[in-house]
Amino acid sequence: MIIEVRCLICGQVVNHKWLPFIEFQKQGMSPHEALNKVDAKRPCCRSTLLTHVNLIDTKLRNAQIREDERTVSATEQAEPNPRPPRRRSTPRTYQAR
Repeated sequence: MIIEVRCLICGQVVNHKWLPFIEFQKQGMSPHEALNKVDAKRPCCRSTLLTHVNLIDTKLRNAQIREDERTVSATEQAEPNPRPPRRRSTPRTYQAR
């Protein structure tokens, strides 16, 4: 969970309100009621809490999937590459004018 420590507009500390806000929403409260319950009064702080997207869980899940794919591909036998390796061109030399 990575949430801004402070509101981007007014600078008030808002990160300690995130977990209670989520818990109130899980209990079935509307976002408006949950924001009132965690005492987020300013509209800028309310928008900071409302618009936050918790991406860390998604990133960790994707990293775990990639790690699992790597272990599966490492255990399988590697097939030979049917394409020959690309030839690298030599750098061009420029003549002085």
